[in-house]
Amino acid sequence: MFPTMDRHLTLIEGRGIVLRAASGSMRLARVGDGVAFPGEQALNGELIDGPVRVWNVMTRRGTVTASIHVHRNPPAALYAYDVALVIAGEFAWHSPGGHEEIAGTGEGVRAVTAVDAPALQPLCKLSQLLCTVIHTPVTQL
Repeated sequence: MFPTMDRHLTLIEGRGIVLRAASGSMRLARVGDGVAFPGEQALNGELIDGPVRVWNVMTRRGTVTASIHVHRNPPAALYAYDVALVIAGEFAWHSPGGHEEIAGTGEGVRAVTAVDAPALQPLCKLSQLLCTVIHTPVTQL
C-alpha cells in the first residue's frame, strides 16, 4: 500500500489481470485498459492467462496529478506528453539534433516538458501509443 499516493495502472502486455479490492474488482483484459485508484487501497491480483506487464504511474496526492491516454490507430502525429510508450507498432520522432528516430513496441520517449515534446508519427496502421502527462497544480497567490 502507498499512503498519500494516487495510482494509474495500464495493461501494456499480456492477456490481462483482475485486481480485487474490498470495494470490488477491476478487470484489465485488453492492452491499453487502465484503472486509477488511491494508493491506500489494498489489492490482490489474479492473472487471466499468463504473465502481464503493466504501466504503473504513482503521484503524490495534492502535489501533482497524472493522466494516461492510449491512442489506438492514431491517424496523425501526437504531441503533448511527458512520457510516451509504444505498445504496438512503430512511431517516428525527430530528436533534438534534427535526425529521425524510430521507436518500436516496448520503447519510449521522455520529453523535457509536455509542451516541448517531439511529435510522434505512427508508421503502421495498427500502432498504439500510451501517453502520460504529469500535471502540476497552479499555485494561487
